[in-house]
Amino acid sequence: FGAPFKICCTYTDTGDTQTRNDGKEFTPQSTFWTEKTGIKRGDFIIKGNSTSEADPNVAGAAIIQKISQMDMSFFGEKADFEVFT
Repeated sequence: FGAPFKICCTYTDTGDTQTRNDGKEFTPQSTFWTEKTGIKRGDFIIKGNSTSEADPNVAGAAIIQKISQMDMSFFGEKADFEVFT
């Protein structure tokens, strides 16, 4: 695993049924919204500050199953990302 890092985001502990890139449907445990780039499917994410624990399994992190990009250029902003666990 790489070193843990913090991201600025908002989240909810729910989500509508999603379809992953491999075609499998899932109901997200949590949905996060962020402007952070470089996050990818298969990475781990956790609410709160858990940077002191390097192992995401020990920290209780969830695996990211899908990421959607939302165009925010109309508002003069960079893209937002919707991250589903």
